[in-house]
Amino acid sequence: MRQPRRLFAAVAAILLGTTVAVTAAAPAAHAGTVSDFTLSWTAYPAADQIPMVKATMTSVFDDGNHQAVYNGTSCSGGKGSANPLFWYCFAATDGSSLRDGPEEDNDKDGVPDYPFDASSWIPQGITSVSDALDDEDWNGKKGLLVGWYHSGDNGIRISAMNTATQRYRHLLLVNPYWNAALGRYDFKAVDVHAGGMVWYGDYLYVADTFWGIRVFSMKHIYDLGASSNGTTTCSGIGFVDTNDNGVRDKYCAATYKYAMVQVGMWQRPSASTSGQFCTGSANNPRFSYLSLDRAPTPDRLIVGEYCPSGQTSNGRVVAYNMNNGSTVTHQLNDGVPDAHWTLPVSNIQGAATNGSHFFLNQSKGHSSGAIHRALGGAGNGNQMTATASTPTPIGPEDLSIWRTSATLWSVTEHLHSGQQGRMIYAMAWTTW
Repeated sequence: MRQPRRLFAAVAAILLGTTVAVTAAAPAAHAGTVSDFTLSWTAYPAADQIPMVKATMTSVFDDGNHQAVYNGTSCSGGKGSANPLFWYCFAATDGSSLRDGPEEDNDKDGVPDYPFDASSWIPQGITSVSDALDDEDWNGKKGLLVGWYHSGDNGIRISAMNTATQRYRHLLLVNPYWNAALGRYDFKAVDVHAGGMVWYGDYLYVADTFWGIRVFSMKHIYDLGASSNGTTTCSGIGFVDTNDNGVRDKYCAATYKYAMVQVGMWQRPSASTSGQFCTGSANNPRFSYLSLDRAPTPDRLIVGEYCPSGQTSNGRVVAYNMNNGSTVTHQLNDGVPDAHWTLPVSNIQGAATNGSHFFLNQSKGHSSGAIHRALGGAGNGNQMTATASTPTPIGPEDLSIWRTSATLWSVTEHLHSGQQGRMIYAMAWTTW
C-alpha cells in the first residue's frame, strides 16, 4: 500500500519505508480520534452534466473483455506459504503489470528488482456484491470489484468481475468539473492511492489517504463506446483532441469504454499531509482501507489507518454508522465515527469484521503476509486483542467479507520473483 511518490513527496520517505517487522504493542488512541476522523459532505453536481450515454453495472458485468482464471497456475507462486480456499489469476496484461522500480530494491544493492514502468497499474482495494446488497444479488449477478492505482497519470480504475464467468472489465474513475476554458462539463483523473473501497447500494466508497472518502455512483457510469461524442481509441482523459488538429472533439477515458463519475466526497477540513502521522497523538489520520460491517443495525463503514513498523502507533480503525438514507448525504452518520479502536500489530493493509471478530491483513514485503483474528471490545478507544493468525498470499491488501460463504476476500499487489503473482483470493474465517 505504498503511496504514489509524485503526490506525496513530503512524506514519501516515511510511507515507502515499509519493513517486514511487526510492532507488538501500541498506545491507546488519543482522545481526539473521533474528531480526527470526522468528515463533512460535499456534493459534486457536475456528475449529472456529462453529455454522454449511461450504462448500468449490470450491463458492465455482462461486458467483460478480460478473462480471469480460477485457481490458475500463472499466479500460484504468489500464494507463498498460504493455503487460500481458492483464487483467481488476472489476465496476463494485468497480472504482470510492473510497478515502480525504486520501490522494489529489496536487496538494497541500488538496482531495482523489477524494471521501472511508469504505466503500471497496482491493485489495492476489493469489495463485492455481498457488501452492496443484503441479499448479495445485483440483478442476478454475483460480482466483485477490484481497485487499482496508476503509477503514471491515469488515476484509478476498477475491475468489475462477474464471478459466474470470471470475465471482467476495467472502468476508469473520474472527477467531473466545469471546464471554463472549453465552456463545457468535463472530467479528469482521480489521482489518489485508493487503498480500499466499499460498494454499498448504488455507491462506491473509495479511500483518499489524506482527505477522507470519495464517493462514486453506479448510476453515473458513462459509456464512451455508445456515445457519439466519446471514443475508446484515444489517449488522455476528458474532452480531448482525437484528430491532432488542435480542436478538442470527444470524451476519452484512457482507452477504457466506461467511466464512473464521482458524485461527492466525505472529507476532512484540510489534508492530513504532515509527516507526524502514526503517532497516536497528532491530528493527522490516514484513510488507508475500507470494509463494510453488516452484522449490526445499522450497517457500519469500517475505515482503517496503515502504519508501518517502527512508528509510535500501529494505527487506528473507526466505524461510521450507515443510516441507509435515500441520499448519500444521509449516510456515515453525518461523518462522525461511532466507534474506534487501536491496532495490535503494524503494517495492516485491510480490516473487516463479521460481528464477532475483526480480521486484519498484514503485509510483510515479498514474503507471505498474515491475517490476524482479533477482538475489538466496546470500540471506545480500546486496543484490539489479536487471538490467532495464519499466513496469507504475498502482498495482501484490502479486505472484504462475503457473508453467506463465510469467506474473507483480498487482492495481492506484488509480482513474485519476477513472475505473475497477483491474485484475488478467498480464505475461510472459521478454519484457523
